[in-house]
Amino acid sequence: MHPILREVGTRAPQYQSLLLLPFLQATIHYKSQAKSYRITPTRRRICRPLIRSNFQSFSNKCAQNLTTRKALIKTISQLLRGEVATMCSDKFPSLLRNKSKEALMKFDFNAVMMELGSHAPILLTLLKSCLKTKKTRPNEDLIIMVISAIICKHRRSSCSLMQRMTSLILYAGHSAKQV
Repeated sequence: MHPILREVGTRAPQYQSLLLLPFLQATIHYKSQAKSYRITPTRRRICRPLIRSNFQSFSNKCAQNLTTRKALIKTISQLLRGEVATMCSDKFPSLLRNKSKEALMKFDFNAVMMELGSHAPILLTLLKSCLKTKKTRPNEDLIIMVISAIICKHRRSSCSLMQRMTSLILYAGHSAKQV
């Protein structure tokens, strides 16, 4: 018998069977130190598809587990709030906040998408995955841009260039004020 098992077996016989079972452990390396977490049987069912690189099954398992789902929703919402706050802040010169006539005349949809990709990549990825269908949509980028402009307008009212452009297009087309 192994000396450690003999020593543990004499002091605490109820833990002897626990030492013989293998357990999984995940190590996360932070800047200051590495931290190890023991993977419980519940987490093992979630991690098995991840180890096998089956990401669809992994996301389904995470969505089924209530604790994991709550943690994911909280973390993703914090990240999205941070990205939107950064895009709407005064430190960041957003195209959506520009109110000049030149900005309206030279408005470029691709520039807004580039801005969104560089300053809010998680939001862009989330919106693209929400719009993912079997058929590709030719106006997917436009839909993503309108959704992100509405989110930015909700966060800060001065980010209203997209709404102003929509109003001008409707006004120029002589559309009715009521549908």
